[in-house]
Amino acid sequence: MDKRLYLRKAELDDIKLVYKLRNDELVRNNSINQNEISFDTHKKWFLKAIDDENAKFYLAFDDDGCFVGQVRFCKKDNGFWEISISIAKEFRGKGLSSVVLSLAIKTAKTTKLIAYILEKNTVSKKLFTNLGFKYQNKQELGKINIEKYIRNDDEK
Repeated sequence: MDKRLYLRKAELDDIKLVYKLRNDELVRNNSINQNEISFDTHKKWFLKAIDDENAKFYLAFDDDGCFVGQVRFCKKDNGFWEISISIAKEFRGKGLSSVVLSLAIKTAKTTKLIAYILEKNTVSKKLFTNLGFKYQNKQELGKINIEKYIRNDDEK
């Protein structure tokens, strides 16, 4: 793919784009919360998310203005930023998640990063590992197994 990608902060007009992506079957199947959510629930969450000073919320677009995906960073008590990434159906399998995530990390200017990935999600584990994240441990969360990966650029 020859198109360039760019990020911008999420804004109110993006609410439906993010809602559709959040309820996409593959996105839900690879999320810790796999339930489909109502628009009202999403709206409450989204309005908080775009104004949260402890979050960095970006949307990725190609140079034609097509929505590629989203990346969110949520600051945790330990100084790490937890990452969540989702790629739109039309752009999956094109190697763009690595480009989007790299761009988001650079834009967010965060150095202590953490990702919780479903044990079965080999694609995400490969993505994060290729970007310098290190496996830490496996945890059980209810009936699902998740793996914790971190990247701490302060220790390099």
